[in-house]
Amino acid sequence: MSNGPPFLKKLAENDREFHTRLCELMAYVNAPGKLDVKTKILVSLALDAAFGAEDGVRALAVAARAAGASEEEIREVLRQAFMVGGIPAVVAGLEAWPE
Repeated sequence: MSNGPPFLKKLAENDREFHTRLCELMAYVNAPGKLDVKTKILVSLALDAAFGAEDGVRALAVAARAAGASEEEIREVLRQAFMVGGIPAVVAGLEAWPE
């Protein structure tokens, strides 16, 4: 899972067994189901913004675009994140558009 969240590389270096199990769980949770992959990525994007996870916002914005999300969909999701996370979610959400 080299294209996953940045923390996974460090976890792999320090706890290979947990890394493996976490990657299996992430693959299961992110697999298509009643929600398509794009929707699941957008939900994760909103959650990472709400929690202030700037690295996650950057990575998930790229993944969302690759999954077919429009800029307007990304903006709407980040506005929803503000409703939960307030101004810190806005600051983290700006990482969806790196310079």
